[in-house]
Formats: sequence, C-alpha cells, structure tokens
Amino acid sequence: MGKLDNSILSADAANELVSEIIRHLPSAQPIDTKQVLAEHPQLREYDSAVLGLAYEQFCRQAEAGEQIDPDEFAAEFPSQQQSLLRMLQVHKQLNVDDALLSTQPQKWPEAGEHFLGLDLIEPLGQGAFSRVFLASEPNIGDRFVVAKICTAGASEAHTLGRLQHSNIVRVINVRRDELSGLSVVYMPYLGRATLLDVAQQAFAKERPKCGKRIFEIIDKRNCMDARIESIGEDPSSRRRMERASFINVVIEIALQLAEALEYTHRRGLCHCDVKPSNVLLTASGRAMLFDFNLAAEKQILADDIRGTIPYMAPEQLECIVNPANSIARHVSSAGDIFAFGATIYQLLTGNLPFGAVAKGMDNRELAQSLLQKQEAGPLALDKVNPDVNGSLSKLILRCLTIDPSQRPTIAGELVTDLRRELVAQRKIERWINSRRRFVIGCAAASTLAAGTAGAAWMSQEPIDERETRLGHVAYRAERFDEAADHFTRALVQIPNDVNLLFWRGRANLKSGEYQQAIADLHCANEQLPHGDCRLTACMAYCLSQQAEELKFDPNDGGGVARYKLYRDASARNILALKQGFTDSVIYHNTAVCMYQCGFRRPAISYLKQAIQHKEVAHATYVLLAALDRRESKERNVPPKLEYIEMALREPIDQRLKYEAASTFVETLRYQTKAEPNTEQLIERTIAFCHELSNSQVAEFGERLPPLKSMPEYKALVNRDHEPESTPSTTDWIYVLDPLGGMDEPIYIERVQVE
Repeated sequence: MGKLDNSILSADAANELVSEIIRHLPSAQPIDTKQVLAEHPQLREYDSAVLGLAYEQFCRQAEAGEQIDPDEFAAEFPSQQQSLLRMLQVHKQLNVDDALLSTQPQKWPEAGEHFLGLDLIEPLGQGAFSRVFLASEPNIGDRFVVAKICTAGASEAHTLGRLQHSNIVRVINVRRDELSGLSVVYMPYLGRATLLDVAQQAFAKERPKCGKRIFEIIDKRNCMDARIESIGEDPSSRRRMERASFINVVIEIALQLAEALEYTHRRGLCHCDVKPSNVLLTASGRAMLFDFNLAAEKQILADDIRGTIPYMAPEQLECIVNPANSIARHVSSAGDIFAFGATIYQLLTGNLPFGAVAKGMDNRELAQSLLQKQEAGPLALDKVNPDVNGSLSKLILRCLTIDPSQRPTIAGELVTDLRRELVAQRKIERWINSRRRFVIGCAAASTLAAGTAGAAWMSQEPIDERETRLGHVAYRAERFDEAADHFTRALVQIPNDVNLLFWRGRANLKSGEYQQAIADLHCANEQLPHGDCRLTACMAYCLSQQAEELKFDPNDGGGVARYKLYRDASARNILALKQGFTDSVIYHNTAVCMYQCGFRRPAISYLKQAIQHKEVAHATYVLLAALDRRESKERNVPPKLEYIEMALREPIDQRLKYEAASTFVETLRYQTKAEPNTEQLIERTIAFCHELSNSQVAEFGERLPPLKSMPEYKALVNRDHEPESTPSTTDWIYVLDPLGGMDEPIYIERVQVE
C-alpha cells in the first residue's frame, strides 16, 4: 500500500486504513507496528489506530509461539501504554487454561470477511473463547454493531435477553453457525470509552475539578467516531454534566450503575464481574453495564470463582486462597456491591482502594496479598481526595467492608443513598456558585471605593464596557460561570441594568443555576412596563428544568412540587406567546409543560401550532407523533401518519422505531388489504420489529391479528434472545432552550427607571 499524502486523515479513515492493512496481510505473517506507523505517520494521531495495530502484532506473535512480556511490549508505545497494557492483561486473562478447553485450534473469522449476515470491519478485542469485531449489517441498512463471536454465546445472550434496562448494554440478536459451532452475539456500537479510561486518565496531571474532564476523555477515546449509535439521549444532559463538578458527575454515574445492579439483582442475577472496564460511557455520559459472561443465578454455589481479583470481595478471595477448606457459598449480591464500591473508589481517586496489583504473582498469591490489605482497610476517600465529602466517603467505604452483612443489603439501598447525595451535592454547588458571585460583586465594589475608579478613569475603556465585552466573550466560549462573574462586575458599575441582568440570568441558566437565573430575569422584567417575551420564556424554561431535576429528589412525595413548577412554567410560556414570542420552541415547551401536568389534548394542540413554523425541532415531531397515537387509540380513530413520517426524517433510535411500528399497526387496523400503502406499512412494521422485544412484537400481533399468520412475524415473536424493551416515552419529553445558542448578543431596549 502507498503512503498517505499530507491531507488531514479523519478518525474513521484511520481505523479503516488499519483494518485494510491487517486484512491484506496473511494471518501467519507478523506485523511491525512501528514500520507501519513510519509508512503512515498520520496514524500516530489516533490512539485507536495505534492500539489496533499493536494489539494485532501482539496476538500474531503470541499465536506464533513467542513468549512476550506484556509490560515490556506496552512500554514500546508510551502514548498508548496504559490502554495497551490493559488490553494485553485482558487478553492474558481470557487465554488462561485455553489448552484444557480444546485440543484443536479454533478457526476464527477475520476482519474483511462476511459471517452470519455481518461484514466484519475491524477487531475490537479477542480472547481464548471469543473474538469481538466492529461490524455492519447490510440487511438492516448497514447498521453498525458490536459482534461478539464465541464458542458458546448462548449463555451470555440468554442472560442479557432477560435484562432490559437503560443502563445495561442490550443484545440485539444472536445467531449460530452450525458448521463452525460458533455463535455471534449482536450488540449496539456505543463507543470505546469506559470508566477505566476515566480512572486512569482523569488524575494523570492533577485532581480533576470539572465534569468536562470526563467528556474530554470520552471524546479522545472515541475519536469522534461517526459510527457510534445514538440511543436517543437528551443532548442537554451532557452540557449540564460538563458544567457540574467532577464529583457530582461521578455520583450521577454511580447512581446509574447502582440502578443497573438493582435491576439485575431483582431478577435473580449477579453480574459477578463489576469493574471499571465493564462499564461503557456513552457520548452524553450515560453509564452502560456490559459483559455478563460471568453472570450467575444467586442460588449457584461459588465453587466456580467468578470475577477479577482486584475487585473481588474478601469472601471470594478466601475461596481462592483456601479452595479445599472454603465453605461452599452461594453467589450473592454482596460481591457485586463490594466490586461496585471498589469501582467508584477508583473513579474518585484514580487508584484501587487497596493499592496497586503486584506483578509476578499467581492468582493464589495475589489473592492472599489482597486479603491482607483488605483486613487493614482502605484510606478514607475524603483523605485521598479532599473534594469528596464525608457522607459519600462513608457510603463507598461501607460497600468495601470485610463483613458482607455490613454492606448495603441491596443495590436499591445504594440507589436511595446516592440520589440523596446527588441532590445535596447539587444544592451545595449552587450555593457556592451564588456566594462566589456575591463575593466577587462585593470585592469589585470595595475595590472601586479604594481608588480603582481613578485608574479606570485613565483607561481608554470604561469598566462596565470592558466587563460586558469580556462577559460576552466568555459566554460565546461556553465558560458560563466566568461570564456571570464579568456581568456581576459590570453590574457594580451600572446597577439594575436590564441587559446586564438579562445576560447574567442567561449565564446562570446555562450553568444550571436556575434559581439565580430566575431572580436575575425577574428583576430585569420588572423594570419594563410590559415585560419582555424573551425574559418570560427564559423564566419558563428555568422552572421546567427545576421541575425535571425533582425527579431525583426523594423528598418530593407524589410529585406535588414538580407539578407546581410545570404549572407555573405553562403560565409563563403562554404569557410569552401573548407577548409576541410565537416561535415553534415556545409552542413546544408549552406542550411539554401541559403534558407533564396531565393535559394531553391541549399539549397536542400546541404541538400542531409548533409544526406550522419553518424551523421545527425533531423533538417536536416525535412528541406530536407519540401523543397523537395515544389520543387516537383512545378515541378509536386512526393516527395521522404524516406526524410519524416527519419524525422519521431525522436519525432513528429504538424508541422512535417502537413509536413508528405502533403507529403503523394502529393505522393498519382501519385499512383493508386492497389499499395501496398496506403492504408497505406491514413491511416497515416488520423491519422495525427486529429491534423490539418479543413482548412488544407480541403486543402488535394482539392489536393486529393478521400479523400472526406471517412467518417472519412468528420468527420474531419466538426468538430465544431478544433486544431490550423500549424505554419510557417520557425519557424524551423535554423542553428546549427558547433562545437556542445565541452566538451573537441580543439586546433588550433600555428603560429609564425613575
């Protein structure tokens, strides 16, 4: 292959080039990664490309019988050393006792081949019993998936097929090749970033302060790969988490992981291998638990020790140290909770709770050494990382107690405690931010009184103009806390200035400081004889966001406070419309607030008015299609197909596929076979059903009995392994920022106050 030219190489192109290089070399021919990088120097810019080459080189040398030290091999690639070493350690772990399992080498498919309906694009990992590829599925529009090809994939697929949760990676399908005896488990491609990447990189230079550091690591690991599947997440959640503190984001991730474990335990399963490398992080920061290969029923005896030693509970390590004398134990959720504690401890400190794993030991020696460290106990979290408060430290250390009975008894107990911790941390963070701005304002005032005014007088630019300008610069750069500070200093010079109050309110809104934002916007609005529609709409948005946050508040019994906030937000949105702000976003936000208050028909009415505008958000079409289908079903009339068709013009996630299939089924109930679009609607329904759960597919058959006679439909209903159920529609009912990004400043007409 020829050398690359000097043009910029994208991450996708880099990974495709690596796959092509590997594919064109015979499997028995070794790879020299450094030589390839010398020929294609632009590949050095992408960690995933270098890791792919280095890992392939290691695997080929190992398969040729060479004895390679993983530490020495990884050290040859300093920039990717930690990530590569982790891959090699997993490789080594998976290849233990390979000779005991098979007397003949298994012939595995390779990148570039077509296997069981999949085009295998690039290897993502391999072990003694499996190969993992990024693949595409030509029959489903070249959808990208993760394909785990293994000698016995039915067990993991069966386990995952029972678990349908928004924080667990779902199984799309499973197939078996009778000739080779291999199975392939299909899973969505959600990226490559895991909690281990965060734990290893976040503390590399200094203790992280801001949640944005986590997303920098996610983006670097994923190399902005356009093939990563979107799972219908609210994009505003990432912006909120980026502005939050590092500790708050970790608590939110821990809460999601605890919810996944609670769901798993309630279904009689234990994961048995909870650790940072088994938790994916999506582009918007959602934690996704995966790798249920070692999962077990709670009643299974623990003679077969499962897990990864640095994260094992003492009772599990004891079985390794004294296998003959150990009392048979049942697999229990206590082991998962211990591993959860070790995982979050590492995420909060960058270190394992009981110190680094010693090298050169066998499993028994390693378990013995770790047991001794566990008896001494870990350092308190708040001592290792002063940003961690005492209550969070106690909760995590309680998970790491030696006695299983002293740990939280169920993951649900963790969920409750973490929700309470998250609410408390958010309140503290807001209070600190508001106090910091108050102090900045006072300091600016006292500095002015001490004589700074004289220096400013000699300056060419007045203080208020300079601070206003710097505030807008910081705002456009999305440094919203800094922007609020500049506007505060400007307000010292021009108290109660309408535009400065408006812009400080907007900066507070973007920072998630909704209460402070409402105060600023209200103060500005009070100075205008008839108010301003933009101020009114922004206050409504803040109230809606406050209501959304109350979902995490265990003290809001029955959702009364949440209802009142949505009610007040509805009133302000309607006022903004009356004041002349008749944008589609305001109609959308009014509809969301109405729906959250229990008024579906008015919500549909406002959404219909929203879509009359030229620029309409995708969320508006989706919400209108969903609510219209429910309303039509209750009124026993067919839904309007044009709504769902407009929603399907944008990227389609699983929830939208469920809504589309449901809408088509409801429409078909009122049509005859002779109508021109009937066959097409049936075909589209079946196509969407491939990614829905068996129960959801069966639901369509009950609503439309003719489906039951179709062979393809029967096959879908009777699948052994099914995708997870569609999350609740309410997950994508959210309000939109009424003023959007606002790249350039807007101004409100100044009013002289007597």
